[in-house]
Amino acid sequence: MGHYSHSDIKEAVKSAKKEGLKTYLYQEPRGKKRSHKKSHRSHKKSRSHKKSYCSHKKSRS
Repeated sequence: MGHYSHSDIKEAVKSAKKEGLKTYLYQEPRGKKRSHKKSHRSHKKSRSHKKSYCSHKKSRS
């Protein structure tokens, strides 16, 4: 990870929003080849399911 302070990040977000990059900021950090941004957003919900599924597997064994 880069060495950025919280205020550095806040300032970068502010300036990016001014430039009209708000939607770009909140994309999932994925490869550039994928352009299905809307489908990635829906995967956020399934990610929490995977965590509970993994802990469920541990308790079974």
